Amino acid sequence: MIVKKIWIIMTMVMLAVTMVLYGVGCTAEEAAEDINEEEVGETVAEEPAEEPEEEAAGEPAEEVTINVLFGETEDWHVPEAQIDEFYAMHPNIKVNFTFLSQKEMTEKTRLELASGSSTYDIVYFDDQLSPAYVSAGWLAPLDSYIERDADEVDKDDFFPTAYNSGIENGSLYGLPFYQEAIILYFNSEMFEKYGVDPPATLDEWMEAAAKLTVKDDSGRQLYGTTMRGFKGPGSVTYTVTAFLRAFGTDWLDENYKPVFNNEAGKEAITWYRDILLDYAPPGVSTFKWNECLASFQQGESAMFADSSVFGTWMQDEEQSAIVGKVGYIALPAGPEGSIPSSYVAMHGINSVSENKDAAWEFLKWMNGKTIDPLISTPSRLSSYEIDSVKEKFNIGIEGYKYDDALAAGLETAERPFPAIAEWNEVSSIVSEAIEMILIGEDVDESFDNAAEQVEALLEGAGYYE
Repeated sequence: MIVKKIWIIMTMVMLAVTMVLYGVGCTAEEAAEDINEEEVGETVAEEPAEEPEEEAAGEPAEEVTINVLFGETEDWHVPEAQIDEFYAMHPNIKVNFTFLSQKEMTEKTRLELASGSSTYDIVYFDDQLSPAYVSAGWLAPLDSYIERDADEVDKDDFFPTAYNSGIENGSLYGLPFYQEAIILYFNSEMFEKYGVDPPATLDEWMEAAAKLTVKDDSGRQLYGTTMRGFKGPGSVTYTVTAFLRAFGTDWLDENYKPVFNNEAGKEAITWYRDILLDYAPPGVSTFKWNECLASFQQGESAMFADSSVFGTWMQDEEQSAIVGKVGYIALPAGPEGSIPSSYVAMHGINSVSENKDAAWEFLKWMNGKTIDPLISTPSRLSSYEIDSVKEKFNIGIEGYKYDDALAAGLETAERPFPAIAEWNEVSSIVSEAIEMILIGEDVDESFDNAAEQVEALLEGAGYYE
């Protein structure tokens, strides 16, 4: 079932939209530190990074060790667990894995690259980070490698949105590792007990949240919903983007002018404020995705909107107290429809790596057809034809299955942030404004002040000359 939907999605997306994607995701972008104009200026190489010479593909004459720095997640341990296959293919290439927490990995990667270090050959980034990384000259373009190894890479097997998220200024800098889109999870037991129907629109979501903010039979306080409120880069802005678009606006227009403080933007943030202040757990303004996830999995919150990567986690008895009670639906629609934020995690090659050819062989394998089906949310179409993947996604309650919600989310998802190197600075400004709104400050004043700051920042960066 999901394969058919995936191919429909691919056709619709290729015909209807320009493929340039983001989520979120849900993890690394939250840890990203601001990359300001001064830092980027200091670290750009005097000469632009050159594409690798087209040498014959093959095994290095001598043993080569490449270093990779990954996050401490199940997905990033998959290549390590399967490394013997790679070694059988490339006996002269050894891989040294280092695993850090998500935040530590992102910070260390940025510091290593900014210093011009060649320690790590494989570089993690996402669609929030890629414009700044490319602008700084930290990533090696992969175009000649892709052209040389086109049959092995099989780029048409990737979701177009996932593949194109690695493209900046017409060149490819990364291959997708996993992708996601925001969907809505709901606790079917609570919905049935209190006679509530799953929402299809934002108005229905608000009404459902109100009905489900109750005390249960034991006197425990339950809440109608939860979502991110934390102001860190990429956290609350990742989810808020979806609601800006649902109301018909965005962060910036095509001329890089702020538009989030227009009427539609203020309606969107007012909706977001009202549902969280009235029907979410106390302290939600400080919640990152992990606090929201815990609240939902422990049966405290009836609904949770966030990354689709959590889909299978909901059925893990070691993590969740509501196994078998979770329904999955596409993000409810606003006045302009359902346009969830998306997120793609990618890997590229350090532009100053001394082992680019060996790094490419590992990168190509890590994002190939052996590893992709083992990732939480694969980036390749062919992965969804595999029985084990179909089974993994065929979860949820009747009528509200994970595969349906995932397919619907990927169909309409869009890259959430503008493709500018200054996004982290913009995100810091707007997330500060959102934090103030979530603790009760005036919407007009907060968003108008933020828009003035963003416009001044981008004017100083030369966007309006």
